[in-house]
Amino acid sequence: MSSTILSQLPTYGPEHCPKLTYEQACAYTRALTASHYENFTVVSWLLPKRLRDDFRNVYSFCRWADDLGDETGDPQKSLELLNWWRREIDLCYADQPRHPVFVALRETIRRHDIPRKPFDDLVDAFIQDQTVTRYDTFAQVLDYCTRSANPVGRLVLYLCGHRDPQRQELSDATCTALQLANFWQDVRRDILERDRVYIPADVAHRHGLDIRLMVTAVASSAKNPTASACGCDHCGPSTAALRALLPTYAATLKDLVDRTKPLFAQGRGLWPLVPRDVRLDIKLFSLGGQSILRMIERLDYNTLTTRPSLSKPAKISLMLRAVLGKITTFAAPAPSATDHSPRPLSTSPPGEADTAVSPATLEGSFAFCRQLTRRCARNFYYGMRLTPEPKRSAMFAIYAWMRAADDLADQQAEPAVKEKQLLTFRRQTQRAMDPQGGLSADPLPTHVQMWPAVRETFLRYRLPDAYFQAMIDGQILDQNQTRYATFAELDRYCYLVAGTVGLICVHIWGYGGGQETLELAKQRGLAFQLTNILRDLREDALRDRVYLPQDELARFGFTAESFRQAVIARQPTPAFDELLALQIERARACYDRSNPLDGLLPADSRSTSWALMKIYRGLLDKIAADPRAMLFKRIRLSSVRKASIALAALLQSHASSADSPAAKPGATQQPTHS
Repeated sequence: MSSTILSQLPTYGPEHCPKLTYEQACAYTRALTASHYENFTVVSWLLPKRLRDDFRNVYSFCRWADDLGDETGDPQKSLELLNWWRREIDLCYADQPRHPVFVALRETIRRHDIPRKPFDDLVDAFIQDQTVTRYDTFAQVLDYCTRSANPVGRLVLYLCGHRDPQRQELSDATCTALQLANFWQDVRRDILERDRVYIPADVAHRHGLDIRLMVTAVASSAKNPTASACGCDHCGPSTAALRALLPTYAATLKDLVDRTKPLFAQGRGLWPLVPRDVRLDIKLFSLGGQSILRMIERLDYNTLTTRPSLSKPAKISLMLRAVLGKITTFAAPAPSATDHSPRPLSTSPPGEADTAVSPATLEGSFAFCRQLTRRCARNFYYGMRLTPEPKRSAMFAIYAWMRAADDLADQQAEPAVKEKQLLTFRRQTQRAMDPQGGLSADPLPTHVQMWPAVRETFLRYRLPDAYFQAMIDGQILDQNQTRYATFAELDRYCYLVAGTVGLICVHIWGYGGGQETLELAKQRGLAFQLTNILRDLREDALRDRVYLPQDELARFGFTAESFRQAVIARQPTPAFDELLALQIERARACYDRSNPLDGLLPADSRSTSWALMKIYRGLLDKIAADPRAMLFKRIRLSSVRKASIALAALLQSHASSADSPAAKPGATQQPTHS
């Protein structure tokens, strides 16, 4: 029984219901919304203030209807209360609201011209729950969702001012997916608490699962909490009968999860079609539902003995992602059409094959680069997300180019083969950078999708060819040199593979300060690369690479080979600790020297630079806290930590932008190579 809803029936029920003022009724729905647990905050501070009370009022209607249907423990009593709740809808639409929920909701209905059907459909679904507890087919389950879930999404659309079929169809896909995810999450709870099974018989039969045996086994396991599903202490209570059902149950649930995923994917199409100030709130619900599906997968689809639920850190992570996206949306003035759709190239000689890139091809190429960055650049991606368009897409394109070069250098092949392919990659890069040239068939076809976006970025920002040639030189150097005699040698290598990255970034972002800024960017790149070298110490040793300078190794009693063997064997010594302390302090000094860089960048790019620095410096601090740990595990920052850094970067940038020195975007002074 719900202590919040059913306990209020004597005060706000069929027999007694004093009418409140609108202000009192809104205060009631605010308190009710705050008191009920959900996987996500229903009306979070992310919502625009203008809609918060409306969302609370709709939620309160749904919460009351849901509890009247599910919490009484008596289907006949629930039917009586749900029929009373429908009569309250009658009074509301007759402008005679009585219950506090409807007193508040009436103003929401009037303000947004909401039709009655979604409210009736929801009550119909809860009434159906009192008489239908099993489903023969998956189609019947989907039909139930049209009343139990889809009306909620349509109500949200009405609050956002949308009534068209296209948005409603996309909303229905998301709401159905969320409802299904809840069903697969709560199989055990629904059986034990409500004697309901939403797993359809046709899907269960296909995988050999007997629904009746499943219900009996779950009920039996609840009475015998000493048994375990797999013989361990972590799977939850079960019996031998339940244990025997798990293989067919897992196959059934996998089938159902696989049917649910495409609905979430379809629903993503709604995100760009709703107002920006509610987009992230809608997205948060979808991300949460997909997280539940991933948790079910990690449990090997065993929700008969364990209920997957989002932990507090997981909820915080989702919230931070939403906050990050929401603030990024408003980080800069609304971009022009050109910002959203990079211009197609048309500078190639007439008649040359594949030189003019269509807008569709260009858009697809930028999308490819964005997805690649999201998948592979676990640290850079959080910072890049803060950059406004079109600079953000340019950063993704540059990352895709660097990823391609890295992949060629790191592939399993002879050094001569890799060097030959890198030289081919160099020629393709030079062709892409030539305004009078163009794109031809890529002799390295695995990279063909990135080139239109890369070429557009090269030419739009007039990026110096020397930086890219230097990066390729660094990759070729890696094939031939695995030891570094002095820090001067290592410094040159770091410039080639990382200092150039900093220089390219500031050319895309724009900068003031001239040569000073370029030197600071090189220092920032050096700091990042020194951090990477420390993080990857063991991985590099296994590949017979030792980047720490040999003269410094000797100072602490190591040769390059003895140090490599100590790392591989995971046998650190006090001398190892002292050597690592020296490297950590050098990297920290590079970060400190690069601190003025952020103030010389435009306001719209400053947060990106600062966030990347904080993420990498945080990684260095984690290494410094326990240098030996890197021998046993890969050191990384959590997604929550990186997202919180990104959020802090945005807040700091907005707070200080008015007082920071102006930077002139688009400067392209040529740096002096080290």
